[in-house]
Amino acid sequence: MTDKRVDIIWTGATAIQVVPHLGEHSKHLYAFQRTPSSINVRLDQPPDPEWIMVNAKMVAETKKAADPVALTQMIQKETQTANFKKMGQIRRRVDATVKDRQGPQERRSS
Repeated sequence: MTDKRVDIIWTGATAIQVVPHLGEHSKHLYAFQRTPSSINVRLDQPPDPEWIMVNAKMVAETKKAADPVALTQMIQKETQTANFKKMGQIRRRVDATVKDRQGPQERRSS
């Protein structure tokens, strides 16, 4: 495949296994991904007891809230903010890891 241009439409776990090898053994690799997924360090440790209590408290507050819809929307907004922060951390880790700097913005979603 060293003389071939390869296009791949991919998602998640399959791409993590295939794309590095295709990139290494093809003339040029174009990888297209509709919905970005993240792969991050997995620390495999028990959940923090404080985290468990915070989540239990949120569930309890949602059940007894005068306006559960508004509370749910607030929790969703906080969750989205946390997700944006986590994706920023992942992007910074990718930037620190990627060795080939030719066109990194074209290869990465914003």
